[in-house]
Amino acid sequence: MRGVHHRLTIETISPWQAGFEAWIEAGWNEGPSVTFFDTRYYANRERYRIGKTYGFVLAGLAYLVEVTRPAPILITDPEGFGRCGHSAVKP
Repeated sequence: MRGVHHRLTIETISPWQAGFEAWIEAGWNEGPSVTFFDTRYYANRERYRIGKTYGFVLAGLAYLVEVTRPAPILITDPEGFGRCGHSAVKP
Protein backbone atom coordinates (compact mmCIF):
# COMPACT_ATOMS: atom_id res chain seq x y z
CA MET A 1 0.00 0.00 0.00
CA ARG A 2 1.34 3.41 -0.92
CA GLY A 3 0.84 6.43 1.28
CA VAL A 4 1.50 10.14 1.63
CA HIS A 5 4.70 11.40 3.27
CA HIS A 6 4.26 13.81 6.20
CA ARG A 7 6.56 15.47 8.74
CA LEU A 8 4.76 15.12 12.08
CA THR A 9 5.66 15.99 15.66
CA ILE A 10 4.92 13.17 18.13
CA GLU A 11 2.54 14.14 20.95
CA THR A 12 1.79 10.76 22.56
CA ILE A 13 2.85 7.14 22.11
CA SER A 14 0.64 4.27 23.32
CA PRO A 15 2.32 0.89 22.80
CA TRP A 16 -0.12 -1.85 21.85
CA GLN A 17 -0.19 -5.32 23.43
CA ALA A 18 3.34 -6.80 23.23
CA GLY A 19 4.89 -3.43 22.32
CA PHE A 20 5.69 -4.25 18.70
CA GLU A 21 3.09 -1.77 17.39
CA ALA A 22 1.78 1.49 18.87
CA TRP A 23 -0.86 4.16 18.50
CA ILE A 24 0.95 7.41 17.74
CA GLU A 25 -0.69 10.82 18.12
CA ALA A 26 1.23 13.41 16.13
CA GLY A 27 0.56 16.79 14.60
CA TRP A 28 1.53 19.22 11.93
CA ASN A 29 3.14 22.53 13.00
CA GLU A 30 0.33 24.72 14.33
CA GLY A 31 -2.22 22.39 12.79
CA PRO A 32 -4.44 19.46 13.65
CA SER A 33 -3.31 16.17 15.15
CA VAL A 34 -3.81 12.69 13.78
CA THR A 35 -3.69 9.34 15.57
CA PHE A 36 -2.42 6.36 13.59
CA PHE A 37 -1.34 2.78 14.17
CA ASP A 38 2.41 2.38 13.64
CA THR A 39 3.05 -1.21 12.54
CA ARG A 40 6.81 -0.62 12.53
CA TYR A 41 7.02 0.77 16.06
CA TYR A 42 9.32 -2.13 17.02
CA ALA A 43 11.95 -0.81 14.59
CA ASN A 44 11.78 2.81 15.79
CA ARG A 45 10.78 2.75 19.47
CA GLU A 46 14.30 3.55 20.66
CA ARG A 47 14.43 6.66 18.43
CA TYR A 48 10.94 8.12 18.96
CA ARG A 49 10.75 11.02 21.42
CA ILE A 50 7.74 13.11 22.45
CA GLY A 51 8.03 16.59 20.92
CA LYS A 52 10.38 15.53 18.12
CA THR A 53 9.48 15.63 14.41
CA TYR A 54 9.81 12.57 12.16
CA GLY A 55 8.83 11.54 8.67
CA PHE A 56 5.85 9.19 8.41
CA VAL A 57 4.07 7.63 5.45
CA LEU A 58 0.32 7.61 6.12
CA ALA A 59 -2.10 5.37 4.26
CA GLY A 60 -5.55 4.13 5.05
CA LEU A 61 -7.81 1.26 4.18
CA ALA A 62 -11.57 1.49 4.69
CA TYR A 63 -12.99 -1.61 6.34
CA LEU A 64 -16.53 -0.24 6.47
CA VAL A 65 -18.12 2.12 3.99
CA GLU A 66 -21.66 3.43 4.42
CA VAL A 67 -23.75 6.03 2.65
CA THR A 68 -24.77 8.68 5.14
CA ARG A 69 -27.13 11.59 4.98
CA PRO A 70 -25.63 14.03 7.49
CA ALA A 71 -27.36 17.30 8.26
CA PRO A 72 -25.83 20.24 6.36
CA ILE A 73 -23.23 22.28 8.23
CA LEU A 74 -24.02 25.98 8.17
CA ILE A 75 -20.95 28.21 8.51
CA THR A 76 -22.05 31.58 9.78
CA ASP A 77 -18.54 32.97 10.32
CA PRO A 78 -16.27 32.06 7.35
CA GLU A 79 -13.42 34.09 8.88
CA GLY A 80 -13.29 31.63 11.81
CA PHE A 81 -12.15 28.72 9.64
CA GLY A 82 -8.73 28.06 8.11
CA ARG A 83 -7.41 25.47 5.70
CA CYS A 84 -4.87 22.74 6.36
CA GLY A 85 -4.07 20.40 3.49
CA HIS A 86 -7.36 19.34 1.99
CA SER A 87 -9.49 19.79 5.13
CA ALA A 88 -11.08 22.79 6.78
CA VAL A 89 -10.09 23.15 10.41
CA LYS A 90 -11.24 25.46 13.16
CA PRO A 91 -8.22 27.38 14.52
